Amino acid sequence: MKDKSTTPDHISQQLIAGINLKNETDIEFFGIKKNKTVQFLQAGRVHYFRELPAKYFVLLHKKMNSDKPALQYFSKFDYSLTRKVELYTYFLYGYLDHTPDIISGMLQVSENFRDSPHCPSLAFSGKDMTIDGVSLTLRELTIIDMSARECTDYEIACELNITNSTLDWHKRNLFIKTKTQTKLGVVMKAFMNHIIH
Repeated sequence: MKDKSTTPDHISQQLIAGINLKNETDIEFFGIKKNKTVQFLQAGRVHYFRELPAKYFVLLHKKMNSDKPALQYFSKFDYSLTRKVELYTYFLYGYLDHTPDIISGMLQVSENFRDSPHCPSLAFSGKDMTIDGVSLTLRELTIIDMSARECTDYEIACELNITNSTLDWHKRNLFIKTKTQTKLGVVMKAFMNHIIH
């Protein structure tokens, strides 16, 4: 008898990163939106951020220290160093997915995670929102967000303080970048790439 699966052959199943009991080096961070805290999965167990091994904390701290816009943002708050690094991790790696955020001791690129549409992390140099690996601008993210809310082109142009013809130019560029032909196509790609939920 063949193995049974609830998933059709043409759709691959992907496990959440960090649940492999045999792999103790990979870590998957995930954010708790309610209080902007971070937990992580490692070798099938959930841990609090304070339990993160020092060598991984150092990796995140170094990344944050090289991110001038992030340092400028965090300088406004009287947080401990640990809390700043935790928030930085939350903003960059807050999405729970099937790709570990630390693989074999190496920190990976940031995820398509936003705490809100105007998340402060969008200004961080360590943050890159992408569709199929192609970087998006803040203006393109606004077009995507408003298209997902079924806003008209007129409403989007007003929000961006541009003319409809300038918006058409930006949409054409966005369609080329994302290999789509319509706003709906862009929204679908954004959903598949975890830019909108």
